[in-house]
Amino acid sequence: DVSVLSGGKFTIGGQGSTFIGGTYTVSGADSSLKFQGGLDGLSGGRIEGGTVTLTGDTSTKLVLEGGGLKNTTVSAGGSSVLELATACYNTNIGPYCPSNALDKVTLTGNLVSNNNATLVRNSFAHLSGTATFKDSGLAIEGAVTFSGNSAMLLNNSGIGSSGGSASTPLAFVNSAGHTISGSNGSSISLPTHTLNNAGLIEATGAPTAPATHSLVVAAPTALTATPNVNSGRLQARDGGILQLYGKFDNTAGDV
Repeated sequence: DVSVLSGGKFTIGGQGSTFIGGTYTVSGADSSLKFQGGLDGLSGGRIEGGTVTLTGDTSTKLVLEGGGLKNTTVSAGGSSVLELATACYNTNIGPYCPSNALDKVTLTGNLVSNNNATLVRNSFAHLSGTATFKDSGLAIEGAVTFSGNSAMLLNNSGIGSSGGSASTPLAFVNSAGHTISGSNGSSISLPTHTLNNAGLIEATGAPTAPATHSLVVAAPTALTATPNVNSGRLQARDGGILQLYGKFDNTAGDV
C-alpha cells in the first residue's frame, strides 16, 4: 500500500517505473501522488491494476505528468481531482513533452486537464463527476468506449483517433448517459473510426475568435459501408455552433 497524508507529496517517475496492484490513498489538503513520464504515459511512471482513493479538497490530487493508469480504479471524493498535467524535458533535438495515458480506467469524481496530450485505450468509464479539458488533446487508439453518468467538457480541445483505417474503421462509442460537450473551437476528428453515439454530444456557447465553431464532429466514413450511428442526441445550445461531417444513421437518434 501507498499512503500520502496531510500535505505530503509522493513522486514516482522515469522510464519503466511501474506499480502493479495494491491500494493508494491520498488524503488531506495539499497532498499529492504524482506519476511522471518516460517516452509516454504507459512507459513512464504508472499504476497497473491498482485502486486509488482521494479524499480532500481541490489541492488533494492524483497527478499524471507524462504518467499512466492501466486497469485502475480511481475514486476522488469531495473536491479532490485526478489531474492530467504536462512536463517537458530538454533533449538534444529540442523539448520533449510526453503524453499521459488512460487504459481501462474507471473514475468516480472530477478530472482536470490543461494544455496536455493524453492517450486513451480500450475504455474510460467515468461513473460520476466532470472531466474538464482545456487546450488539450485526447488521442483514442484502437476501439474505445466512453461511459458513465458524467460530462466531458472540451474547451479549445480535441479528440482524435488512430489505429484503424478509412476502409476498416474501428469503433468509438459514446455510451448512454455520457455527455461530450464542446466549446470554443473543439473537435472530434475520427479519420480511422466510426462514431457510435448513444449519449449526448453537444456544442455549447458562442465561440471566441478566431474559432468559428463551438464543436466540429468529423467522422468521414462516406468511403466505407459503415455509417456513423447516432441513437442518442446531437445538439447545439446556448449560442453553440455544431458542425457535422460524415455519413450518419440517425434512425433512432435526435438532432
